Amino acid sequence: MEDSLRMSSKTRSKKEQSSEQPSLIPSLPEEIIVDILARVGRCRYPKLSLVSKHFRSLVTSHELYERRSLLGCTEHSLYVVLCNKENDNHYCYVLYRKANGNHSLVLIPSLPKMPRKGGFVAVGSRIYVFGGLNSYRRKKIQTNAISIDCISQTVHLLPSMNVTMSVSVADIIDGKIYVTGYRCNMAVFNTETQMWEPKTIPETMNGYMWACDCVVMAGKMYMRDPVNSFVFVYESKEIKWEMEKMLNKFEWKDACVVDDVLYYYDSGWDVLRAYDPKESSWVVVNGLQELLADARFSAWSYTGSYGGKLAMFYSKITGKTKVIRCAEISLERRRQGKKIWGKVEWCDDVLVGVAGVIDGKIYVTAYTKISWDTSAKMVMAVFNTETQIWDTATETMIGRPYGCVVMAGKMYTRDARNSIVYDLKESKWETDKRLNMFKWEGGCVVDDLLYYFDIRGGKVLRAYDPRKSSWVVVKGLERLVAEGRFSESYYTGSCRGKLVLFFSKDRRIKGIRCAQISLERRHHQGRSEIWGKIDWCDDVFFRSDDLFVTKTLDVIL
Repeated sequence: MEDSLRMSSKTRSKKEQSSEQPSLIPSLPEEIIVDILARVGRCRYPKLSLVSKHFRSLVTSHELYERRSLLGCTEHSLYVVLCNKENDNHYCYVLYRKANGNHSLVLIPSLPKMPRKGGFVAVGSRIYVFGGLNSYRRKKIQTNAISIDCISQTVHLLPSMNVTMSVSVADIIDGKIYVTGYRCNMAVFNTETQMWEPKTIPETMNGYMWACDCVVMAGKMYMRDPVNSFVFVYESKEIKWEMEKMLNKFEWKDACVVDDVLYYYDSGWDVLRAYDPKESSWVVVNGLQELLADARFSAWSYTGSYGGKLAMFYSKITGKTKVIRCAEISLERRRQGKKIWGKVEWCDDVLVGVAGVIDGKIYVTAYTKISWDTSAKMVMAVFNTETQIWDTATETMIGRPYGCVVMAGKMYTRDARNSIVYDLKESKWETDKRLNMFKWEGGCVVDDLLYYFDIRGGKVLRAYDPRKSSWVVVKGLERLVAEGRFSESYYTGSCRGKLVLFFSKDRRIKGIRCAQISLERRHHQGRSEIWGKIDWCDDVFFRSDDLFVTKTLDVIL
């Protein structure tokens, strides 16, 4: 695990910085460019990073986010730890708001696996992770402590904890993180000095404490012990423990705190409950009947605080598809603070489990089949992206299209028997016998070459050059092919001049892996060869019905 943490915490070298392309706005000083980008919403940064290497380095620089803080343009970003119940792996995702206003959970591939039952705390733009178990089956206790820089998406090792904890919960009070777990004292980490306090705080309660939930309200830390049915309160200023009977009235879990009030979803009664420590009273949040009715039969739920609002995650079945749904809820106190009302700002499915473009026109191929006719006819429709109007659909050759790519201004598609080429300039269809040597499917185009993974013909990555009308096998990928030899499906895609290969994991483990491959042409003994180099390969998706939320973290960026 330490090797992967060191790799993910590497920063760009000076040599890489010097080789970057100059700014696309050379007439403006660097400070002005940073000032302009600081005022742009973070949802635009992924597209801005595609402008140039210089812009890509700017949108992940600490200077930009320091400027955003000075201008008051910081935004709250919700990080979510998802657990895959199939293999008990924990990965970190971020709730991403698209330009159209919809939301989705996006995996952060640069981060390693998160520990099971670890303590997570967000402080500004950093996330601290403490202890936990490395897996459910091995149950090896970890003493590692790491910090995640959410700006650069890198991981940094911290000094190891001075006490071993099997199950950790943590929260922050006055710049100090208090970490505790089963059968242990409480350790304190100072976020300013980045060091552990020399002394641990003794546990003064009788018996062992099974702390599984932890929140901070009004400078006090509340921990719930579901085994002994107790709620403990720790007062940091007086360094003492107390019992909280009123908070123990309900078996709250997966709770969060907004404005010093605890919230959790009570699935047994289908209500969102709130506890105010100042009043020592529980209330039911009103105005959420429609949302809670939608979440009534969910297998799990989780609440998290998000920029002064509440985010509620829950599982949902839509048709035959299981998804993860999230709702953002704004909260309002009424009747002199005795009543709390919630308002759903938005509710989206954040995790859910053939066309070509030529000269600004999208060519879509499909097929029609009449019930009394045994043949299926391919049709092609053309959508003009400038006029936003469809042209008349035309029938073409018989057969159902299984794939569609564009190479050198021509559209290539195939049915069960033939590979067909459409010449835009001459508006005619032709068969391509050389392309039809292999039944390519799920292919992509990089530099006007077609790539696809051949499952039937030895499980190799094949490439087709339309100018030479020839097929070749991409070399240098033996290790990747061996890893995916038991995969049930493959799919290739192009991204920034490189090839990405998606393949399913073996039948025992449900999920999808992705490898990014850089391609290089070589000449050997008068023959043209293509070699591939694996830049990275990682798990990128698990079936949504195998995932559930274990932690949410409100990060300021």
